[in-house]
Amino acid sequence: MSVYVYSTLSADMAYVKFDTSPAGIKTPAKKIIIAGQANIADKRLDTPKGKVTEVSNEDYALLQEIPVFQLHVKNGHIKVENSKKEVEKVVEADMSPKDKSAPKTPKDYKSKKSKDGTTFENEPTTGKAD
Repeated sequence: MSVYVYSTLSADMAYVKFDTSPAGIKTPAKKIIIAGQANIADKRLDTPKGKVTEVSNEDYALLQEIPVFQLHVKNGHIKVENSKKEVEKVVEADMSPKDKSAPKTPKDYKSKKSKDGTTFENEPTTGKAD
């Protein structure tokens, strides 16, 4: 059986589980790659809001032990489901729409008026609701 990991991260993410030798040296034991590239245009200029990666239950158990994975879940950039669903519906339901490394879009800028009343857009928003 497997689970589906939904991501709004702008880059693929390699989560690594380390083993520690008796001498205290950490060595990579397992690497699990979760697809990213959300909010990044592909060669056809399609810009997906998120990506999904199928992960085995065994790998998911390992992911849950990795602090960075836990942080991404807490921040809403990763969501795990037991069944495969339409990516955009999962993202729009209750995930953070993009991470801080996503490219800026016109929606990321707020309008500003100059002294003569001309409106122009040049100030990036903070990402918080204004």
